[in-house]
Amino acid sequence: MIRLKHILENKLREQKPLGDIIRTGDKKDPDMQNLNVLFIGDTQTYVDWSFAKLLLRKRIVRGKIVAQPDISLPEMFKLLRASLDEKFDIVTIMGAADSDSDNDAGKAIRMLERIYKFSKQHGAKVIAITNPLKKFVQTKDEDEDKYPASIEIYDWISDQEYTDDVIDIGNFPRGYFERNGQDINPDGHRQIAKDWIDVVEQYEVRTDKKDEPEDEKKPEPGEIIAPAAIPSYVYSSDLITDADFNSSIEDQATRLIGRFEGFSSTAKWDVNNWRIGYGSSTITTAGGEVIRLGNNRNKKPDYTIDREDADRDLARRLHAEFIPRTVQSIGSVANSLPAGVVAALVSIAYNYGSLPGSVKEAARSGDIQRIANAVRAREVDNGGINKNRRNKEANYILAASKELVKTETVIKLKNLIQK
Repeated sequence: MIRLKHILENKLREQKPLGDIIRTGDKKDPDMQNLNVLFIGDTQTYVDWSFAKLLLRKRIVRGKIVAQPDISLPEMFKLLRASLDEKFDIVTIMGAADSDSDNDAGKAIRMLERIYKFSKQHGAKVIAITNPLKKFVQTKDEDEDKYPASIEIYDWISDQEYTDDVIDIGNFPRGYFERNGQDINPDGHRQIAKDWIDVVEQYEVRTDKKDEPEDEKKPEPGEIIAPAAIPSYVYSSDLITDADFNSSIEDQATRLIGRFEGFSSTAKWDVNNWRIGYGSSTITTAGGEVIRLGNNRNKKPDYTIDREDADRDLARRLHAEFIPRTVQSIGSVANSLPAGVVAALVSIAYNYGSLPGSVKEAARSGDIQRIANAVRAREVDNGGINKNRRNKEANYILAASKELVKTETVIKLKNLIQK
């Protein structure tokens, strides 16, 4: 059995910029990195400095955040139901503040009970976080009972028996709150992250192989796992199951663009220009000459090429245009992103002509989940014509970030957490 506390706390103490995390093959924390965690909550989980984003950005765990500002508990339950189609090892729930000002705490308590029970039914460990008690909120005399349900909700969360553990933030000191006395500041969220680690330290990761299914044994340290061997329930995508995430940015981008764009031996009109090969507006001859197709829809270029010509043109454009442009646009953080993540961004830039602003901003943060979310959000562009492509690129980014082919922790933990 492996104790995880020292590993987690050391990572949390790292003060590197979030976009400057160097990923190497010599990982000291593979077991915890494989914990798949769902963080669900309201404004406090949604903010950029939240404890959940800190844990994910520091690569302490993997998973996702499902949170919205000022979300109600019924809306949170809907999001939870939509999210638990994926197997999570831990579900962490923070949210009840929307009910603090309600005179009927019972409604919030009944909904929280449903949320906790539903999470447990899916086999996850469930960690609840109490609501803050609003004792530092400045109120006028007439507003003395502005949060009538706060204490009752807090008491119930603290004493209920539906979750595996409870993190108490009700007695946080004033220094852990923003000026309004209500919202938790970055120092407070850092403390929540530390408390979360203390809770998870009670759990142990089973490493004995005798009880694991024969087809899901973890590889020996350093063993290379063929992507095709990755169970489909981990990442299901035709672009991922046979991907080589160890290959170069150029190789992965070539494969992605070729699959997305398809091949055309003759020119076809596309939006504002004639395109050929892999959706390119140019032809690169064997002698290195670059022929540019016109943008007059009434004059179709009279060229016929083969796949070798298309491959040559794509290689030139990736090397001279799209890879350097993409890397330059996202800055030094590109050096710390997995090659597959950058390759997917190159694919997006190739499709749009350059990275859309929202994707560029997300990429500069170095936050893998944020990058994937930004890419997925572009599925509505141009009437949703590229919805499928955007979602596959987002999935590829998430899969590539796990370094699936060079780490011991390829296979998702399945019923391995023991209390």
